[in-house]
Amino acid sequence: MIQDKQLLDEFHALPPDKQAEVIDFIGYLRSKTLRSTNQQASRGSYGSLKGTFQMAEDFNEPLEDFRDYME
Repeated sequence: MIQDKQLLDEFHALPPDKQAEVIDFIGYLRSKTLRSTNQQASRGSYGSLKGTFQMAEDFNEPLEDFRDYME
């Protein structure tokens, strides 16, 4: 825990406006870490949606609206 004491000593040696910057920067780092963690957790794995929807049987068939252009 020597690092903790050193960090606190360095922090207390700063003027109040610089201490506020350090606190703001710590908040920025924490939010950045949380965002990164949330993004990784929200990504599904490949194939995780398998079976949640079905494609129509005629999916690859030409649409009636374009039949005149396909001939």
